[in-house]
Amino acid sequence: MKPLRVLIMALLGLVLVGGVALGLLAWRAGAWLRTVAQEALQSRLVLQVTLTEAVQWQLWPHGQLRFRGLVLHDAHGAPQVAVDEIVAGFTFGDLLADRPRIAEVAVRGLHLKVDIDEQGRPSPLAWLPPAAPTPRSGRALPAVVIERLTLIGTEVRVDDPVRNVRLRAWLPRLAAGPVALGEGGRLRLTAQIELAAPLAGELAVEGETGYRFDAQGIRLDALTTAFSGQWNRVWRLVEGRVDIGAARVGADAGWHMEAAELSAQVDGPQGPLALSAVIDRAVRADTRWRATGRAALAAPRLDIDAETVFQAETDRLSGTLAGRLADSALEGRWFWPRTAGGTLDLQLTIDALDLDRLRARLPSADTQGDLPRWQNWPLTAELWVGRLRLGGMESRNARLSLQDLPVSR
Repeated sequence: MKPLRVLIMALLGLVLVGGVALGLLAWRAGAWLRTVAQEALQSRLVLQVTLTEAVQWQLWPHGQLRFRGLVLHDAHGAPQVAVDEIVAGFTFGDLLADRPRIAEVAVRGLHLKVDIDEQGRPSPLAWLPPAAPTPRSGRALPAVVIERLTLIGTEVRVDDPVRNVRLRAWLPRLAAGPVALGEGGRLRLTAQIELAAPLAGELAVEGETGYRFDAQGIRLDALTTAFSGQWNRVWRLVEGRVDIGAARVGADAGWHMEAAELSAQVDGPQGPLALSAVIDRAVRADTRWRATGRAALAAPRLDIDAETVFQAETDRLSGTLAGRLADSALEGRWFWPRTAGGTLDLQLTIDALDLDRLRARLPSADTQGDLPRWQNWPLTAELWVGRLRLGGMESRNARLSLQDLPVSR
C-alpha cells in the first residue's frame, strides 16, 4: 500500500501545483493582456493610448476578450477618443486558421472628436504613423477578418472652424460585416444629428451601403440614405434622400464620387419647397476638389420653378440658371466665392416681374415697405426685366441693381 500512497500524494501535489498556476494565471493574465493590448495599439497610433482596466477573458465555452476604459489622448493630453467597452468573441479554430477570423466585435460607448483643418482634412487621418511598423520577425502579421462589427451608443463631434461647421452625431447602432482587407461587406446605421453651425437644427438619418477595403482605401457601392428633421425652428425637412452609385475614399485623403442624387421636400415660411440635385462626378486630390452637376428648385407659393447647371471648385461655386418665375421665363448665371464673407453674385434676365404680386405671396416678416428685405440676404445682383410692375406702375426694360448692401450675420 505504501507505493500507492506515494502515487496518490504525488498526483495531489501535481493537482495543487496546477491549481496554483491556474490561479496565478487567472489573477495576472488580465493585467498582462492589458499591457500587451496597450503596447500593440501604441505601436500603431500617434495618439497616447491608455487602457484603464485589466482585460477580462474567458476560454470556455467560447473565447472572449473584454476591454474597458480605452482612451486616446493627443500631445496636449486632450482626449480624442474614449471607449467604454470592446468585446471580442472567437473560437480557437477560427483564430488559428491561415487567415484568422473573429466572430464578432461589439463596441459600446464610443466617443469620437473630429477636427477639420484648413485644407478640409479630418483629424483622424493624422492619428496613424506615416508607415506601418515592421514586425521584428520581418514577416507581416496575417490580416484578421472580423465577421461582424457592431457599434452601440456612438457619439461623434465634428468641429470645422474655418467653414463654421459644428455638429454632434449620435448613432444608437451601426452594424457592418465582414470587415477585412480585400473583402466586401454591408454597413447599416441609424443616427440623430444635432447641427450647431452654420444652422441650428436636427436630422434623423437611416442609411446603408456596400463597401470594400483595400490597401488604397475604401470603396462604397449603392449608398442610400433617408433623412428628416428641422433647422432654425422654422424650416422642416419632411423627407429627404441621398443615393450614390459609387464612391471611393483613399488612404491619402483623396476621394471621388459618381452618380450622386439628392431629393428633399422642405416646408417653411415660404411654403413647401421641392429640391433635387444630381452630381455627375466629384473628385478631391491633395487640397483641391471639383464637382459638376445640376440642381432644381420648385416653390409653388413663390410660383418659381428653376434649374441650375453648376461647377464647384475648391474656392468657388458657379453656374447657369434657367426656369420660370410667375409664368415668365428667366435665365442667367451666378457666382459664389468660397471665402469668409463670400457673397453670391447673380446676373438674371426676366421677361416680366410683378413685384406687387410677389410681395403678396411672401410672409409679412420677409418684407419691409414695398420690397423684400434684400439686405438680410448675402446677395448682390443685376436684374434685367422686360416688363416690371411695382406699386401699380409698370416699366419697360428695367434694370435693378443690388450692390454693396450690408449683410446681417
